[in-house]
Amino acid sequence: MIYDPLNKPINTQFELSYELLHFLRWLLLEQKDEHKTLKAVIQRALHAGLKNTTSSSRKKFDAKQIQGLQYDLIEFFALLDTLLYEVMHEEIFQKTVQKKLTSTIQQIDVTLCDNATLYNTIEKTAYEIERSPEKNAKTILCETLLKQWHPLKKNESH
Repeated sequence: MIYDPLNKPINTQFELSYELLHFLRWLLLEQKDEHKTLKAVIQRALHAGLKNTTSSSRKKFDAKQIQGLQYDLIEFFALLDTLLYEVMHEEIFQKTVQKKLTSTIQQIDVTLCDNATLYNTIEKTAYEIERSPEKNAKTILCETLLKQWHPLKKNESH
């Protein structure tokens, strides 16, 4: 237990989502290759000045600093939780959009429409569907494609 200068215990409890706990466990146990990436992040932090901060803070501990570090830890886990939620939401959304639009996308003649235009169209359609889920996905895709598509004029020889 950590105590403030008046010898009162400081509340150090915080909550983590079930998904974040599973992600951390997965990262620890299943992703040994990612440990190298984490090590590289730590090395960059040390070279960027973390070493100076940690060595000077070890000399003096006061309740405000400890509480600040605890809040930072809570913020860090909150950030991880938020990022995990965002990625999970984006993944679910992309799968939903793909299911709704797969047959329509397969009907587009790729000889008349380049891949970059098609990709940008799908991306903008996904964004529009997320903003207005009540709209018809196929209609949004077609309208967006027509706005994006600029067919090349071929010179005809007579």
